[in-house]
Amino acid sequence: SSSKVYSVLQIMQNAFDRGHTNIRADLQCYRDALITMSRRQNVEDVGNLADETLKEMKDQMIFPDTQCYRSAILAWKHVAMSRDCLYPEHAIRRTQELLQEMTEAYHRTTQILIQPTTEDYNHVLHAMNLSKNPQTLPYAQDLFKTLKDEASSTGGPDAQSYRYLLGILKNIRS
Repeated sequence: SSSKVYSVLQIMQNAFDRGHTNIRADLQCYRDALITMSRRQNVEDVGNLADETLKEMKDQMIFPDTQCYRSAILAWKHVAMSRDCLYPEHAIRRTQELLQEMTEAYHRTTQILIQPTTEDYNHVLHAMNLSKNPQTLPYAQDLFKTLKDEASSTGGPDAQSYRYLLGILKNIRS
């Protein structure tokens, strides 16, 4: 489970902090943990665990890559889609914030360690299909425009992108 993956990272960090080992979690460990967390569906705390993992990475001066951000976005999308989710709008907003953070990191560096793609935009648009917030449509349209405008780096919208945008439009108008 996600909490077990997170606890392994905690055990590794505690052992390092106490001097029991000089092995510490690296980018690959954190990436694998986030990927594992993102595969869990209907687990409400998975989004928070993904956020904690990203925070710990940054605290350790380990910068998340594309797969780390993608996995965190996917984890929050699963939270939003969970039938037990009490605050889907919060989960949807977290997918948006993570994509924004990912995009800012991409534009901040000359090395391509982070690059949002159509897949990442689609995860966010998919989560946004669940939103009842009237501001969802303008935000989705801006996201879609960015996806189109930056097609050379993102890959541009695909058929699924259009379906998600139409789904958001339908949900907001009904």
